[in-house]
Amino acid sequence: MIENAKNIDLDLKQYHLDKLFNEHGLTLETIKINNLYSANAGELNNILKRNDIQTDGVVIPYDSNFSRVRLTKPVKINDTEVKYLSPLNSTNHLYKRHLSPEILNNVDIPLFFSEGEFKALKSTQEGFYCVGLAGIWGFVSDGSLIDGFNNINLYEREIIIVLDSDANFNYNVLHAGYSLAIELSKLGAKTKVAVLPELENLTKTGLDDLLVNKGSEYFRNIIRNTKSEDILSELHGKSVCLINFSKINNFDYELNEDNKIISVGTYRLKIEATKNSELHLLTLYQNEQVIHTDKVNCQLATKKEGFLNKCSIHSDNE
Repeated sequence: MIENAKNIDLDLKQYHLDKLFNEHGLTLETIKINNLYSANAGELNNILKRNDIQTDGVVIPYDSNFSRVRLTKPVKINDTEVKYLSPLNSTNHLYKRHLSPEILNNVDIPLFFSEGEFKALKSTQEGFYCVGLAGIWGFVSDGSLIDGFNNINLYEREIIIVLDSDANFNYNVLHAGYSLAIELSKLGAKTKVAVLPELENLTKTGLDDLLVNKGSEYFRNIIRNTKSEDILSELHGKSVCLINFSKINNFDYELNEDNKIISVGTYRLKIEATKNSELHLLTLYQNEQVIHTDKVNCQLATKKEGFLNKCSIHSDNE
């Protein structure tokens, strides 16, 4: 436990302060500057425009008009337990109040993106300037990039999208990360996607977890070993999904030339020819369950020894 919150002029419950400091690795200065504060259930219901919250939590202001909340106790919404909530019926926002206009406009400064406000604060605190996403698909609204990108200079800028370790086996997280990479590449960014490794004794490793437990140099080495790719050069028409299997850590992968089945960890892709020689019927499985199917234009880049290096899946359909 760190110094009593009341003695250092913070509007935080002691257990909230301890969690921000010990688990997320935030300094008192970071907490103060970004105005993180505790609120009771009634105050949270007002912020979130709800009436069903019965726990307190930490309020995370984005600006004077919008805040999100990290609940002390998860609540079940639509049969899913959630810890973070946005106001009811609100649109997605980027969390970047901690980044100055000079940083957002300077293309010589690499910019990171990660799901979660505390991850963005911890990353920035350690010198990796990071925009926070309010969820893995928090960069889109109605199928388009949200307005929050308008004041970020992206052209010819190095962008690193950092995914939690569950991207190693969660197709939706991987899909979201590469979808963001594609959209930012369309705006001229030089994008790459870094999937974090799983750390011992952690159910899932986020960027703040990694920085707290392994330090900045460990993360810097991950970034060094993550190659930039010209994602757009492989796209034809509207992308439905893009999976770079070479980025899935610690998985064996191979291409079976006979029946065109590609396997990577818990994923399997079955590719079948159609009467249209340029299209293939693709079925994506995870744990033997079908999770995606489409007629796609599929390019396979293989290594000399016959193993699959990369599979980009895209559709010509608008």
